[in-house]
Amino acid sequence: MPPIPRTAYPSLERQIRTFDLDDLFTPDADDIQWAKKIIKGDRWLLSLMVLLKCTEALGYFPVLEQIPDPIVAHIRAYLSTSKAAEDDDNLQMLHLSKATLYERYQPEIRARLGLQLFTSTHKENLQRYLVDATQTQHSTVDLINAAVEWLFRERVELPAFATLRRICSKVNNDKHASIQNAVVSRLPRSVLTKLNDLLKPAKGKLLAEWARIREKPGPPTLSALRDYLHHASGCGAVVAAR
Repeated sequence: MPPIPRTAYPSLERQIRTFDLDDLFTPDADDIQWAKKIIKGDRWLLSLMVLLKCTEALGYFPVLEQIPDPIVAHIRAYLSTSKAAEDDDNLQMLHLSKATLYERYQPEIRARLGLQLFTSTHKENLQRYLVDATQTQHSTVDLINAAVEWLFRERVELPAFATLRRICSKVNNDKHASIQNAVVSRLPRSVLTKLNDLLKPAKGKLLAEWARIREKPGPPTLSALRDYLHHASGCGAVVAAR
């Protein structure tokens, strides 16, 4: 299964490496005014603003304990809050992701960003989109990247990476299975028998012919090349004989 770094699934670490903090995480006057209306003052202003700007950059809600310090420091510099409010907020930042306050902010932030919660309907629509995408995309990584693009375009909150990976893997596996079934259904029984026999060790042998056919070439030397050409010729003879 592909890990997050091999895909376009956004992460804060990647955003920091790719973009300037000013480009993604700077709150403007409208952001601050909106936040103060929700929290009725300065208390928890930093927490709410960090959650807003990170969700805007990622397309999903991050775990606040995992937000890099440079992002928090950058956003704090744009807020005019009292020292007492900052001390309270620093403590709240440690626990907010597990608190009811965190859940209370989520609908407000979704409304602010025009972000839709990922539902079963979105999952079905995404699966249909990915089925079409398999006409040109042939790996799970490519499908994950296509899914991320579709979710951003539709303004749908990204599900957890593991969830998105399962969806894309299933679509990809189903596509490969349909291709295999289409090929197998057109092969004569005699050919299928030959192919199945390649997977069975011959009498008195430990390895099946298929294991020998899949033997990898040796080092990049002339003698190894000759050996592999001889091996390839022998593989053709095995298939023809069967």
